[in-house]
Amino acid sequence: MKIQPHIVLIFMVLSTIVACSAKKSATDQEQPPKVEVQVCYPTKGSISSYVTINGKTVFLRKNVITAPFSGYISSVLIHQGDRVSKNQPLFTLETKEERALSNASHRSSVDAGKINITAPLQGFISELSVSATGTYVVEGTPLATISEDQQITIALNVPYEYHALIGQGASCTIKLPDQTTLKGLITKILPTVDPVSQTQTVYVRPLTNRILPENLNVTVKLLDVTHHQTWLVPKNAVLTNETQDHFWVMKVVHDTLSVKVPIEKGIENDSIIEILKGSIQANDPIIIVGNYGLADSTAVKIVH
Repeated sequence: MKIQPHIVLIFMVLSTIVACSAKKSATDQEQPPKVEVQVCYPTKGSISSYVTINGKTVFLRKNVITAPFSGYISSVLIHQGDRVSKNQPLFTLETKEERALSNASHRSSVDAGKINITAPLQGFISELSVSATGTYVVEGTPLATISEDQQITIALNVPYEYHALIGQGASCTIKLPDQTTLKGLITKILPTVDPVSQTQTVYVRPLTNRILPENLNVTVKLLDVTHHQTWLVPKNAVLTNETQDHFWVMKVVHDTLSVKVPIEKGIENDSIIEILKGSIQANDPIIIVGNYGLADSTAVKIVH
């Protein structure tokens, strides 16, 4: 049977179409899907580094109330924690002679042997050493301690290696246990160093009207150094090896290819990192999501 020429032609065209389709399908299967990533762009700005020191709140001004003479405590007019004003009566003290004559029928109605002990300043009773009436005390016995809560300060033990950071009048940042932050001012630097720890005592005044309790543990951030007009990227843009001695970012080129760019890292904080050296520019897309474990020269797709 003789095959018609037009049938042969149709068969050849169909074979070519099928072969091309199969080749295209195989090519599509060989190309892996592009990795979806999110990017940011480097910015120029300022970043600072800080040294954090542990501190504790203290009352610098405390006044110990003592007995002016030997005698008996006939009345206690305060309780521990009470707030007192200047010249407010705190105790009544009577002499031994007054106590001996207290039951005599012929004694004078004037209590010549009694004296009121008053507060020399405003504050609160931080310690009550004598609380029971009838207690006999000798001259100079501590009766109570008044602390001025308006004079609360923070005591720091700063290693001497940071001596250059603690200038008189320098500002700092105070962080309380409830995560509240306050501004502070260095008001006093003691001219002595602990012989064992080699630390220097520094006092910081919180710039707040908030009344802080004594013995509260806080942290104080002292400014170390500030760099201006430097390249900054988000912290999650920077990758490192297991030993954390090499750092890099993944940059997208031609909108489709990720390239590994080694960098030298500078100052960093909780959210951003300074790049001291590295081949980056302001218009370079830097991968911040999808960069972990991404190999060099990987096909990527930028998503928003």
